[in-house]
Amino acid sequence: MLNKSILAFVIIFSLGIQAKNLEPISYWDIQSVSSPIASPDNSLIIFSKKYIDKKNDDFINEIWVMKQDGSDKRFFAKGKNPKWSPDSLRVAYVKSDDNDTSQIYIKYLNNQTESKITNLEKEIKDFAWSKDGKFFSFSSFNEYESDWKIGIPGKEEGVDYSWTSDPNVVTSMHWKSDGEGELESGENHLYLVGSDGGPAVKISDWGNDYVGDLQWIDNTNILFTGNNSLNDLAPSWQQTAIFVLNTKNKELSKISPEIGVFTSPKASKDGKKIVFIGGSVTHGWAVSDNETFPFFYQKKNINYKVYNFGVGGYGGYQSLLMLEKVLKNKNNVELVIY
Repeated sequence: MLNKSILAFVIIFSLGIQAKNLEPISYWDIQSVSSPIASPDNSLIIFSKKYIDKKNDDFINEIWVMKQDGSDKRFFAKGKNPKWSPDSLRVAYVKSDDNDTSQIYIKYLNNQTESKITNLEKEIKDFAWSKDGKFFSFSSFNEYESDWKIGIPGKEEGVDYSWTSDPNVVTSMHWKSDGEGELESGENHLYLVGSDGGPAVKISDWGNDYVGDLQWIDNTNILFTGNNSLNDLAPSWQQTAIFVLNTKNKELSKISPEIGVFTSPKASKDGKKIVFIGGSVTHGWAVSDNETFPFFYQKKNINYKVYNFGVGGYGGYQSLLMLEKVLKNKNNVELVIY
């Protein structure tokens, strides 16, 4: 106990010395690293690095690579959100093009050549490799068309006026956000593009706003979190559900129960098992086994074996510990729903 107290004192004392030596101007030199990802063959690790561009009052995002033991760290590319190809030979990432619009780029490890894959007018929000590495699914924002037109008397077509911007008509309850200002009105939709480039094909439709967790179950179906309720009176995070989209026939299936908020699905590399974790709602407190939503999910998805590991009173941390225990004993888990 004494040794631990001395160690704690030394750490606190050291931090105090460093804090006194840290000048305010040192803020500009702060760098952060995040999101380490091992290659599928476990030979290399990519990670993100971010630091301040003092001159332009902005952040610079870089991707670095190193060996598994932390040696041979080196700059790889400018960009963010890096993801390995299934064959470990390429890295895909997002960065701004010459029009300052984020696009998907690919860079090979062996010859360091970089290729621009997409060429959209709108920003790319998220993307995922297909299992065979031949395609990308990605999300991009689509703005609603407004029927409201406000005409300004005396304004002629084709004349460049030095007037204030045209007024915007707001029809949504959620139209502003701290740190972002006024928000665009629309939905995030999903697209498909070949990993060698080419035209992108829209595969999702209006009425379902993509939220996150984009991943491929196999080479045909993609899994994600979305919002098909689109209730303007409630926050988006209170309306999320789990969906599977067939990229060939564009068939969309909602696989989570109708009642509840569901996020963070995880698709396994193979297998046909689906695991539910959570608290009393998942467990089915005060209802019979055939009234729980994992039971109804099993009835709807007869090709899968569903396991209910919900425990009354469990929060996020306890559920995570339960999940770690479950995954050690259950092979080929296809999906985890929390």
